[in-house]
Amino acid sequence: LPDAIVPVDANRSFLTIEAGGVLYASGVISDMGRTGTAFDLTENIEGVLNWGDHSFGLDAFLSNTMTGTSIRLGLRGRIPSIPPRADAGLDRTVECSSADATLVTLSAAGSIDADGDITHWEWSDDERRTEIGDAESLSVPMTLGPHAIHLTVEDAVGQADRDRVDINVVDTTGPEFDAVAVATDCLWPPDHSLHLFRLGEELTAHATDACDGASSAVRIVEVRSDQPADGLGDGSTLPDILFGDTALCLRGERTGTSHRPRGYTVVLEATDSAGNTTRTEVSIRVPHDQRPAERCVTGGLALTGAE
Repeated sequence: LPDAIVPVDANRSFLTIEAGGVLYASGVISDMGRTGTAFDLTENIEGVLNWGDHSFGLDAFLSNTMTGTSIRLGLRGRIPSIPPRADAGLDRTVECSSADATLVTLSAAGSIDADGDITHWEWSDDERRTEIGDAESLSVPMTLGPHAIHLTVEDAVGQADRDRVDINVVDTTGPEFDAVAVATDCLWPPDHSLHLFRLGEELTAHATDACDGASSAVRIVEVRSDQPADGLGDGSTLPDILFGDTALCLRGERTGTSHRPRGYTVVLEATDSAGNTTRTEVSIRVPHDQRPAERCVTGGLALTGAE
């Protein structure tokens, strides 16, 4: 049979099946008892589908010219509403971005309803048993750690569905150094003296962590030289480097057989409360001589000396 459904608006559509076709009907018809026969559609079948209240009406006139039987149909009923399906999104891990809370976006955009009439969304925190919000999508502040979030969607006739999304807020990013300074980055003269650098005094460094919201602990983890500790022409004084977590000593000497300056590298490490670390380096040099290109321009020796 040819058919056509013409939408009138969001709440109603018309159904028309044109006359001229043949419809086979079976079952208990009027006083004829159980029967089955073919009927001609002598009139259009007209129907209306009311999506708002999920009702329908259908009117038709059927006839059988061979038996002289005719039927006028008037059908009224309800269109079953298909329940919605909630979709809270994929489980995910979110990097902590603030000491107070990290904003996490929740979205129910993947939720569907065959009738297209989801009318209510509800987000709740399973652990705290509290309602978070009633919008399709929203940004929620979450503290460090796991969170089980439930989404409930409901359609116009009260049918509901529930889904869960697990979100874990973690801190895997190390702190950032925002200030590093040294009293002098040039040791002169190369008289084999040991020069003391104390963390927080001659050597200062400050690092902060986004998730901690506070300063991170800084320590000295490595000190190295780009020349041998006992090279030719350097005076044969050892050791050239001494260091611990909070202080270091560098010897003011360089190889005498090369015009290159000696370069010391101090490695600093900052650690946040989650154990994440970040490193940065400070360079200190000992010139070979005081040629313009090599000369100390930071005021010369400005550190405490020790033999």
